[in-house]
Amino acid sequence: MIYAMPIDLAVNHLRRIVLNEPPFQVENGLWRRYHWPASWIAPCGSLETPIVFAARRPFQVEANHAPIRIHVSADERFELYLDRTLIARGPERGDVNNWFFQTYELANLAAGQHLLTARVWAMGDAAPIAQLSAGPAFLLAAEGAWGEQLSTGVATWEIRRIDGIGIRHNPQVNPDGFAGKKIRVDAQRFPFGFESDCEPSPDWRPAQVRHSASTNIPIERTSMRSLRPAILPDMLRRPIAGLRCCFAEMLDKDADLSTQRVAGVKNDADLAASVQAMLDTSAPLRIDPQTRIRAIIDLGDYYCAYPTLLTSGGAHAEIELAWAESLYVDPARHEKGDRDQILGKLFRGFADAFATDGGSNRRFSTLWWQAGRFLQLHITSPQDHLLLHSLTLEETRYPLDETRLPRTDDAAIAHAVKLSLRSIQMCLHETFMDCPYYEQLAYIGDTRLQALALMTMSDDDRPVRKAIEMFDQSRFASGWTHSRYPSRVAQLIPTFSMVWVGMVHDFLRMRGDKTFVRDRMPGVRAVMDACLAHLDEASGLLRNPAGWNFIDWSAGFEDGVPRCGVDGPSATINWQFVLALKWWGELEADVGEPELRARANRHHAACAAATERAFWNDQRGAWAENLKGDLFSEHAQALAILAGADAAHCHRAVESLATPDASFAAATIYFAHYVLEALVLAGRKEAISARLETWRALESTGLKTLPEQPEPTRSDCHAWGAHLIYHLHQYHQPS
Repeated sequence: MIYAMPIDLAVNHLRRIVLNEPPFQVENGLWRRYHWPASWIAPCGSLETPIVFAARRPFQVEANHAPIRIHVSADERFELYLDRTLIARGPERGDVNNWFFQTYELANLAAGQHLLTARVWAMGDAAPIAQLSAGPAFLLAAEGAWGEQLSTGVATWEIRRIDGIGIRHNPQVNPDGFAGKKIRVDAQRFPFGFESDCEPSPDWRPAQVRHSASTNIPIERTSMRSLRPAILPDMLRRPIAGLRCCFAEMLDKDADLSTQRVAGVKNDADLAASVQAMLDTSAPLRIDPQTRIRAIIDLGDYYCAYPTLLTSGGAHAEIELAWAESLYVDPARHEKGDRDQILGKLFRGFADAFATDGGSNRRFSTLWWQAGRFLQLHITSPQDHLLLHSLTLEETRYPLDETRLPRTDDAAIAHAVKLSLRSIQMCLHETFMDCPYYEQLAYIGDTRLQALALMTMSDDDRPVRKAIEMFDQSRFASGWTHSRYPSRVAQLIPTFSMVWVGMVHDFLRMRGDKTFVRDRMPGVRAVMDACLAHLDEASGLLRNPAGWNFIDWSAGFEDGVPRCGVDGPSATINWQFVLALKWWGELEADVGEPELRARANRHHAACAAATERAFWNDQRGAWAENLKGDLFSEHAQALAILAGADAAHCHRAVESLATPDASFAAATIYFAHYVLEALVLAGRKEAISARLETWRALESTGLKTLPEQPEPTRSDCHAWGAHLIYHLHQYHQPS
């Protein structure tokens, strides 16, 4: 499905262009400035999803031609091929009001005929829920005289449907579907070679023009998608080396892999050696008829990648390729133990499947990338010899490699810094992600901490700018932002809307771009007004807003919410609000709005005083979590200190952070950021080292990335714990 060709060869013909303004600006008035000389195209007939189709356009070039500039987008995704070589994927993920297109220049093409082909897929409800859609379509616009030859809706493009790709509905394959359903490719129906097909055929039919393409303007909107130039560079494309077959076995025909633990006595050394030879040298792995095998492959690190398998023969063989972050000691409890160990464990993972047709040199791949450290290759060859020539992986992620990492003499912390960097890399694609394996969603709480780490170690803040803006534009009519965005499933976490104000504050503090921040201030004010609408006039406290008021995955909370965070006022949620008021006032001051600064400061003083009165427990020297005064948390103390609570109270309350009290609900990996910030602000830097034990303990786990929460953890790759990089840079070099 993807023809392997050296990436540097494709680069010789392709250059990515970063635009600051929409293309095609002409003098003919405002409307023409924003009108695209191209249209969205799609197949004729039903466009029910899931759907996969290819679009092709042959074209002729003369010797020494000027570079051909093209702008490309699709709904939902495209792969762009030039003369059968994959040269680009896209578009950058956004929403219908921010539908991104990528711009390229094709250069150094030999004189003669060439072929542009795009494969487009729209999975609908089977796609990752971060993928939005207005309906399947493809768009390519070429500038200048090339428009008549290449632009969709102008030139004659042909389209064919690509059959043979189905959705796997087994709930064990991917139970929630947040990261997208997995697929099964049936070689008997799949049109291999579509990307190089120039021959006339009834399978290829003229494209249907759906509607014109345009950017969004205040006067009128002529398209279901408002186009804008991509903000980010293309994602990394790099082959992965060093795959290691760590286990292989011949299977009985009735063996149930979901319950069959990896047993050392079953390891077939000869089979494992053959699998390894295939991985290392593409020496074909021969699978005899009526044979069933499995091999477990250790990638050596955590990766996000597109897999490709090359097969010959083996009609009606079934190949299943499953991905896992780790093998399990007990899947029901998420217990994984030492990630480097596989013996005695169960492999549970998300799997794609490929059914062969007996043909030669069949290339199979997936539509979307997969994630994890371990692969399980499961092959059943019922009728004929099957040759597996190769299994290759192409890494994909945001191209973040040059970084400034903090130095430390503490070997365990240095190891945690390495895991933090890898976690950021794996959780940064076209958006920040909470995790690449399970959800692939940009949550505000996660993104703020990832953004702090990124801005600390890199000058590239484009992903941060995009995240702040996309959250801003996600706003509900009430003023709250979506808790995660983009997402087909709306979710409201009011506390994360408050954290978004902190993201804007962080960006101004660390980048100083007042123009960008000033554009975000109407959104900041909308969030704060949504909060203020929930103030109780009698007590001056924030009534718990409707929604999921997530704070932390603390064992002392229920579903991440303080136990009084649903029925009654919570100190933590109120201090979170007071902290947001503090950020708001400082932002208004920095953008030159003294009247609005005064308003924010007035509310800050009143709400801080009300929260002090309601929750301070003088006997315990700390803020209680509830009005009754019998629940306590580290979270309330940390946020109170950061929000500017009474100095004498802060001096006492910080002791529960410097010397943890078992009766306080404890902060976990995510919320530890706010605890570390509070310790620094309260002048207790000496206590930071002890709070880093969670990161030190990672050295003995075999993890390659940071976990979501203390063991047992669902996700092995959750970049919110990478705030360690920020803290080591800003405040502390461990002893």
